[in-house]
Amino acid sequence: MSESNLIEFSRVQGYRHLLTDFEDGQYQALISLPRSVRLPFISSIQQDLQKTILFVTSKSDRLLSMHEEFSFWDKKSKHHIFTEPAPLFYEKSGWSPETRFERLDTLSDIVQIHLPGKRAAYTPSVIFTSVKSLMTKTIPRRDFIKNSFSLIKNERIIINELIQKLIKIGYEPAEIVVTGGQFSRRGGILDIWPTNFEYPIRIEYFGDEIDTLRIFDPASQRSLEKIETVYIPPAKEVLQVVSKELQEGNDNLSSEFYIPIEFQFAGTLIDYLPKNSIIILDNASSLQVTAEEIEAQSLRIKRENEELELIPRDFPTPYFSWSELIDEMSQFSTVDLGFPLGETGHPISNAFTPSPRFGSRLDDFFNFIGENNNQIKNIFIVSKQINRIKEVQSETGFLENLSVGKIQYIDGSLTAGWKIKYPDGFDSYLFSDNELFGWELPRPRKKQQIVSSSPEGLYSDLESGDFVVHIDYGIAKYFGLVNRSIEGINRDFLLLQYANEDECLCLSIKRIE
Repeated sequence: MSESNLIEFSRVQGYRHLLTDFEDGQYQALISLPRSVRLPFISSIQQDLQKTILFVTSKSDRLLSMHEEFSFWDKKSKHHIFTEPAPLFYEKSGWSPETRFERLDTLSDIVQIHLPGKRAAYTPSVIFTSVKSLMTKTIPRRDFIKNSFSLIKNERIIINELIQKLIKIGYEPAEIVVTGGQFSRRGGILDIWPTNFEYPIRIEYFGDEIDTLRIFDPASQRSLEKIETVYIPPAKEVLQVVSKELQEGNDNLSSEFYIPIEFQFAGTLIDYLPKNSIIILDNASSLQVTAEEIEAQSLRIKRENEELELIPRDFPTPYFSWSELIDEMSQFSTVDLGFPLGETGHPISNAFTPSPRFGSRLDDFFNFIGENNNQIKNIFIVSKQINRIKEVQSETGFLENLSVGKIQYIDGSLTAGWKIKYPDGFDSYLFSDNELFGWELPRPRKKQQIVSSSPEGLYSDLESGDFVVHIDYGIAKYFGLVNRSIEGINRDFLLLQYANEDECLCLSIKRIE
């Protein structure tokens, strides 16, 4: 059984009616669910309806853990994380490359639904974001599309003109590309790492014509796949600031701090969503409280920075208020998964409760199963201690009477488990290490941006005449790169000369450490 099918939502009272309501048009629902059920619920909705889903939670740490855990429940759906920038609002700081990469990757994907030539190939996805990330102003959808372009094999475009287009939309020149948002030129070869690609693209020119397009591994420089076309989105959410006052200063004009200045009518992630998307709120009341706290903190920072003359008093607001976002969300079907007081729950809510906890008392755990055997249909144990649990199970004699397959072990880690009561009166349980041992998952670390090392990175700063050290032969003088053919294969070598040696040593770049 696939992890996505551990809960048979189609058998849960009210679920099929909910799908019908979503298909019929805009629909708002309150479905109070235990936190452990929310991710499989999102996965089931996405697979059954094939619509883009935006999931909004409160804090960045929960955003990371939810996005990470979603991979357990859904290994098929495409999913993104729209990360919140680290700087506080009104702080004059740029964003990290990781934040840029994840946010632009999300925008690049969902904007395709608004492009006539790419609409048919668009695949709905699940997008995870936080309150602060959603509040943060971004490049308007129209400007994002206007500053994106496609390159096609055999297309004629002067390489210098292409480089200028890349610079204009935020790409930075580099000796070699090692991360998204960079480009590098060597003669008639142009390497670009688009922010929507896992690997960089190599463009080889013949005159002013694109001769080949291929995806390559920046570490080995080997070609991974030949392609016919590539879509290149902006590398930043801020492009150009035209204010003369700012240009005369020493500010970093590429900083996302200037988004509200560059774009008078800035956009939100919601602007990019397909019209039939579903927005799922982790807990609407909690999200509103978080947004109000962020706004209050931002106003304090604004006053402090104005008094210190770090920002002008007429600096535009860099965020959207929660009320403004709620107005935008009203155009979509929305679901609140929280527990508002005084509200009557949806029929789906009544099917789920948290699993009982045993705090390392595995004997009590198996006694519980034995006592409720006739009522239990399935038990799923998701744990990193499966062998230990099985040892205790083998010592519990009465469990031999359980039907084959009633207990299913799955290697993995989850935040918590659940109990579900199906309409036929039978129960299914999922137990995690949290219920069995009282263990909590460690907080996930922020995913690092894809950064690849390349052999060229180890010698790109060397100049002819520089001294280098070989681990076997000692100190030598570097005289540049040479190309040699060995067994019909052309390879690059470092040309090194040692004292008291008439001839130079050719060292393969693949052997550099």
